Order: sequence, then structure tokens, then C-alpha cells
Amino acid sequence: MKTMKRILLPTLLLVVGLMALTACGGSRNVSSDNPLIGQWAWTQASLWTYTFNEDGTGRRGGAGEPFENFEWWTSHGDSRLHLRISNPQPGVAPDQTWDIEWAENNNRITLSTRGAFIADSTFTYTRVIN
Repeated sequence: MKTMKRILLPTLLLVVGLMALTACGGSRNVSSDNPLIGQWAWTQASLWTYTFNEDGTGRRGGAGEPFENFEWWTSHGDSRLHLRISNPQPGVAPDQTWDIEWAENNNRITLSTRGAFIADSTFTYTRVIN
């Protein structure tokens, strides 16, 4: 009986922990109808782009800079963008959060920083590919 308790308690804790992690992951909004899916070009220099894939992966870069790969999701009714960059450039935070302001029938977005990795920066992008 004591042996069963020694096995049951750690197993139960593991299952509860996995359920909690799954619940947190479930709040990520990366559905096939997410308005960010597609390719976006920076309005100041179309050589810098973001690509958001349906599977929650993406890529950004251009203008002579190496591309960075990331996982992405939105929250707060698609008004907040979260990035987890797998290969950040030196000095770039791997975890980033941006506020999204939508315009022109969801074909233009303005991303504003939320955090200290770039002080008070705002960038506007136009949809290139759906």
C-alpha cells in the first residue's frame, strides 16, 4: 500500500501540472481565421517584413538583416501580439509583446512596443499577402 502511495502522488502531481500547462497554452489565439495570418511589409521600407503562418510560426526581417524565426499568438481580442523568437539578433529580447492597432479593414497594422527592448517604438505595416 505504501508503495502505491509513493507512485500515485507523483503521478497525480505530474498529471495536474501537465493539465495546467495545457490550459495556459489553450489561451493562445492562433486560429486559421486570425487576421494577422499572411505577410506584412513595413510602410517605411518594404524590404522589412513579417510573415505569420496559420500554425503559430513566423519569420521577420529583411533590409540586409538576417531573418528571425518565431512562435506567435495574440491575446486581448487580437489587440496584443506575443512573439517568442528562436534565433534573436544580438541585443534583441527573445520574448516580446506588442500592442496592435488595426486600420483599413484589417489591411494595415501599427505595432507599438510593450516593454523595454525598444523604447517607445511604433511601426506600421501593410498587408502584402493574405
